[in-house]
Formats: sequence, structure tokens, C-alpha cells
Amino acid sequence: MPAVCATVPTLTERIKSGYKAFTEGKLPEALQIFTYSLQELDELREQMGICKEYITAIILETTRRDQFKEDPTRNVELAAYLTHCNLQPLHLLISLRSAMSSSVKIKNYNTAGSFCRRLLSWPREHKRAELLPCRLLELNPKAEHKEQALKVLKVCEANRSNEVELQYDERNPFVVCT
Repeated sequence: MPAVCATVPTLTERIKSGYKAFTEGKLPEALQIFTYSLQELDELREQMGICKEYITAIILETTRRDQFKEDPTRNVELAAYLTHCNLQPLHLLISLRSAMSSSVKIKNYNTAGSFCRRLLSWPREHKRAELLPCRLLELNPKAEHKEQALKVLKVCEANRSNEVELQYDERNPFVVCT
């Protein structure tokens, strides 16, 4: 694991030096110290947000795998919620494929079709695409995954129904609590 440059003790010491510079009337120096500290804190907040998204995703996926193997309805619901976590593009594509396949297994074609369309409209649909490095935005599903999604979408459009009622509606705003 890489070392973190901005630790709490380091930031505390830097802020103390900003206090000192301010006290001594070295205002440009104090401004520089506080500005730099604030930028580091903003970066840390962003990294914390990423960690929270991944913790939520991991909890959803491990719960789905460990506790709901034998409950296909709940399995699909958890797979569906996982697709709303703000993950790296590759991880989101994996979750969309999983949710699509799980939905087809229980004959929830409307739900599966929704996952197909999201997968096929990649990367425009990524929630925070503007924050992703350019190389990640260039990631597209492999040709065989697109092909699979198109085949599934064709089946879904021919059947246009959900056999099982889910406790999931992508059109309703929700927050996944962990």
C-alpha cells in the first residue's frame, strides 16, 4: 500500500506553521500554507468518498454471494443496487453484466434490459465521468460483452415483462445504507 503524504500529524504541523506565519505578519506565506493544506484535505475527502463507495460495493457483493445464493430475487436486488455504486468503469461494467445475467435468470426482462442499455451506453452514463482520468473514459466493453448485451436486450424487448417483483426501482432516488 502506498504511503500517504498527508497525515493528520503532518497537516496539524503545517497548520501550526501557518498560525506562526500569520502571527508574525507573514501573510503571503500563511496564505500559501493554508491554501496547500486545504487542497490536501480536499484530495483526502475525495479519496474517502471513493473508499466509502467501494466499501458499500464490497458489502453488497459479499452479502449477495454469501447470504442470498439460494434467494434469486434478493440476489438480483443486491446486484442491481451494486450497479449504482460509483466505481471504476471496469468494476461498474462487471456489476452491470452480473445484474443483467441475474435478472434474465429470474425472467425479469424489463430490469435486465435496463442493465443492457446502461452497459451499451457506456461511458456517457458514468455518474462522475468528469472526475475520471481520460484513459478510463476510453474503456469500452469488450466486443463480446457488447454482443452479449445486444442479444439479451433483443430477448428483453421481445418479452417486456418482469416475472418477479423486486424491491428495486432505478427511477426512484435511493441511498444504499451499510
